[in-house]
Amino acid sequence: MLNLVKTLVLFCALGLSTQALAAEKFWTVLPLGTSGGLAEGNMSCYLIAPKGSDKFIALDGGTVREGFYAAKKSGAFNKLALTDKKAALENPLSLIHAYLISHAHLDHIAGMIINSPEDTKKPILAQTNVINDLKDYIFNWRIFANFADQGTAPLLNKYEYWDMSHGRELPIPDTKMSVRIFPLSHVEHGASTAFLIHSDNHYALYLGDTGDDKPENSELLKQLWIEVAPLIKSKKLDGIFIESSYLNGRPDKLLFGHMTPSWLLHSLHELATITNPKDPKQSLKDLTIVVTHIKPEASLDGMKIVKEMKSQINALNDLGVKFVIPEQGNILEF
Repeated sequence: MLNLVKTLVLFCALGLSTQALAAEKFWTVLPLGTSGGLAEGNMSCYLIAPKGSDKFIALDGGTVREGFYAAKKSGAFNKLALTDKKAALENPLSLIHAYLISHAHLDHIAGMIINSPEDTKKPILAQTNVINDLKDYIFNWRIFANFADQGTAPLLNKYEYWDMSHGRELPIPDTKMSVRIFPLSHVEHGASTAFLIHSDNHYALYLGDTGDDKPENSELLKQLWIEVAPLIKSKKLDGIFIESSYLNGRPDKLLFGHMTPSWLLHSLHELATITNPKDPKQSLKDLTIVVTHIKPEASLDGMKIVKEMKSQINALNDLGVKFVIPEQGNILEF
């Protein structure tokens, strides 16, 4: 008790508050790709690790090398806690200790595939249908050499498929993280995946492509929210990666398993109500929400959509969450 009092006195003397302790950031994220398509040099891929570690996992693998180029240009390699900066620059793929692939659409796997000849040995964690797609249609010696441990011979055994459909939490080799998966609806029931990453009593949740339950005629998001609500209540869930592909006004029949700002807030309201039915407007306050998969328009000014997306999302934010729109190559922490 005396030590706690001393700590609080010290914080007050430094002009800090107990909120500063609570706000200490745990996760380091390096976005290698952030857009939801068209921009082939900037597609879904996020490296994540506990702060102070350089043993990352990749959440999807749409763009890899171009993301590392952007990270070098932004100075990110000078800010990461690298044990061997020279080795990281010589082959940054060595920083990735596992790929977690939400689904096998090209904007989520292309970078991993193209970089596989120079990659280091590591597992690919996914649900059964995703592994089957990679095995049958990608790493099959017709589309690309089979760098995995299953499928069309000869097997190059660089990647080891881990089928996570059993739903159990498993540790990720050579990292301080473990993961559990949940199916998501993306046009088809269970076509996409959410990954719940766990390290030292902290959690981060990454959702691959998904639509809201209502237009998807699904309850998979609701089931996911029920699972993570206790982590939000106990302040163990530090942040959620979730998509908003299109701007408001797009007809539901043309969403193709994606979100708009309105549907995103609808989904978050569902989560808020499940988390605290008595006071949903406060239950997600200050939770970090990383907005992913924003689809650029066809014009060469297509990324101006990001500014409008931010405006629409902030205008609807009555939950007090912290929306973050990530930028390729720029570190974010939460």
